[in-house]
Order: sequence, then C-alpha cells, then structure tokens
Amino acid sequence: MNRWSTFVEKVKAKDFIIVADCCFMQNPLTMLMAKYNEPCHSIKKFISEVEEVILELDPILIYLDPLSVQEVIEDVKMKRSPEWFKHVYSCYTKQEYGKVHSLPEGLEGVVQLLEDRAGLEKQLISHLTIKLAVIPVSFQSRRTEEILAEIF
Repeated sequence: MNRWSTFVEKVKAKDFIIVADCCFMQNPLTMLMAKYNEPCHSIKKFISEVEEVILELDPILIYLDPLSVQEVIEDVKMKRSPEWFKHVYSCYTKQEYGKVHSLPEGLEGVVQLLEDRAGLEKQLISHLTIKLAVIPVSFQSRRTEEILAEIF
C-alpha cells in the first residue's frame, strides 16, 4: 500500500488527468490470482485497500467488459508476436493458479483463466464505491474511443 499512498501524495496537488492502465485491477489480479493463486477474499481485501487509498483522487474506473474472452484474446494474439503469446500462456497455465486448476496449455488455458479473472473482476467492481464506467467490448465492435467520448 505504500506505493499507492506515495502515488496519491505526489499527484493529488497536480492539475492534470492520469490514466493508470491496468494497475488497479488487471496487474494485481494477474499476480495475486495467476501467479500466487490467492483466495478471492484476499484479492478483494487488497483491491478494497487500494480503493480506499486512491479515493481522494476521485478516480474513475473504466472497465472494458469482454463479451467473448476467446474472441478478444484470439484477436489480440493475431496482432502480437508468437513470443508474447508463449509468455502469456506460460504465465497463466504454469504458475500456481494454472497448476491448482489443471489449466491446459495454449489458448484453452489462457481463455479459462481470463474468463475466471473476468468473473472475479465483475464481483470486485460490484463492491467498489469509485465512479465506474463498464464498456462491453467484442473484437468485432471495438468502438472504445467512441464510447469513451460519449461518457466524457
């Protein structure tokens, strides 16, 4: 929590907007869930503590809700290098969560973990008090910029 507290202290007096991509949910969930297989209550506690620290910044969480995890990851996989996907499936299927849940290697294991993570994310955001915008995303209709423009 010290890093989050330091971050808040540094930016709260500034007059600008900070976009903190991935660091509030995606990165902590990837580490706590995928790498360490932490129980849900432990992850919820961590996210709640971070939320409490950053509340004074009046943050907005923009959650991109994948309508089909498989379609989205297949689309991203096609746009990135084979090395990127090898790293992703290795992180997701060969670390603690993958081992405990016997995730298959390759795309199937990645999709299963990401679907599980999306389910946990939805549980977590239902308990948040910060401002929230949930944007449904599919690989076929990636109009994120248009949707964000309507919100702001």
